[in-house]
Amino acid sequence: MLSVFKILLCTSFLHVLLAQNLTSKVKSSAFFSHKEDSLKVVELNRKSWNYSADSPYTALSFADYALLLSKKNNYLKGVSDAYVNRGIIYHNLGKYDLAIKHYVKALKIHESLHYNREIAEDLGSIGIVYKSLNEYDKALDYYTQAISIFRKLNLMDEVASYSSNIGIIYRLKGNLNEALKHLKYSLEVYLNSGEKQYLGRINNNIALVLWDKGNYDSAAKYLENALDFNLQLKDHQQIALTQVNLGGLYLELAKNTKADKSGINPSLSSSERKNLFKKSEFYLLGAEKIALNIRSLFILQDLYNNLSELYLVQNKFKDALDYYKKYSQIKDTLLSLDKITSVNEIESRYKYEKKKQATEKIHIEQQKELNYRNNLQYLAITIFILIFFILIFKLGKYRLSLKILDSLVFVAVLLLFEFILVFVGPFLDNLTSQVPVYILLLNIAVAFLLLPINNSFEKFIKKRLYSRTTHPLNKEDSGE
Repeated sequence: MLSVFKILLCTSFLHVLLAQNLTSKVKSSAFFSHKEDSLKVVELNRKSWNYSADSPYTALSFADYALLLSKKNNYLKGVSDAYVNRGIIYHNLGKYDLAIKHYVKALKIHESLHYNREIAEDLGSIGIVYKSLNEYDKALDYYTQAISIFRKLNLMDEVASYSSNIGIIYRLKGNLNEALKHLKYSLEVYLNSGEKQYLGRINNNIALVLWDKGNYDSAAKYLENALDFNLQLKDHQQIALTQVNLGGLYLELAKNTKADKSGINPSLSSSERKNLFKKSEFYLLGAEKIALNIRSLFILQDLYNNLSELYLVQNKFKDALDYYKKYSQIKDTLLSLDKITSVNEIESRYKYEKKKQATEKIHIEQQKELNYRNNLQYLAITIFILIFFILIFKLGKYRLSLKILDSLVFVAVLLLFEFILVFVGPFLDNLTSQVPVYILLLNIAVAFLLLPINNSFEKFIKKRLYSRTTHPLNKEDSGE
């Protein structure tokens, strides 16, 4: 009996090894039970990301399908990518709680897979959502965690990016010295790495902090640097934004009698004031050309407001009125677009919900069909085992060799144990979260619990089979 029990333990260990091997393959992004489904999931997640900004509900439909397909095949990389896309979409829709919920789901999967870069990206994304919620302390905490991992991975461009985000948070909190410290560190890292893509934006953000501190001359230098970098990159939107900031800065300088807190130029002469007005007008009109070309209403709204104010302080009332009218028209247009967007969003959401319900209905039907097939298989297994045991009992009427009888006993006990494992397997997986060590320990525990039943069952079968055969069991039972 103990030899059979040892074999049962060995089979439990074999189950765990096979499960661990399969799990490791599933966790690999290269493995997928169906290659076509794998490619489909990648394409769905790609489309979801592409549509996330302009058509969020279309993007959500792609993410939902990718998630459904990935879960069906236990493809964890596909599941996590779908959760990340959902986080992006819900963030764009202003549904911040849902965005955090899905980023956290992606984070847990990435932690289980030990994908450190993705873990850091998830933490950073959660921080960005908390910034949108104006929960700055939480945002700082998540940014700091992300930076810690990126630093260990030596991904210094990512460190610079989130250091810049921390600087922006400190500016919003009013801690300008800390803001300047983190933004300058970010600028230094980008300059050392040779990454020019974000240099314009970093210089722009440093300039805004210096502007808040009243260091106008220094702010102007950083804005000029930002403009140079943006011109090199031909980033038209950033060029226009920087020109609006320069125009606004020179306008503010011209309006103030004290130009700088540092004590430089404590007062302005008439010619200096006129020169500042010209600089302001030059940059604002330059921004207008670009903004009209790229059709950026938000930039046009800001620069028209600044131009109206610029001409007003110079007593150019006609020009001031013209630009104020343009400013009002853009403002009204943006309000109308907001209303149209809200209506379109409601319609898109309605279509999405209908499509989601239809998809869920199909999924439920597929799950019912799968459960039906599984139940049929369980029934077939049960019938097979019953027939096997009936045949064993019938064989007890015949004289068979001891080797055949021992083999039948062994197979019967093994079948009973495996039959029980088939039924308790799903419950064990849920309890252990498919961790191999825990599965092994629980299987051993199940084997020990079944030991008394196994002992009684084995003796019962032996009595039935060995009733017509001389066997040590018969001698023990007869007292010999």
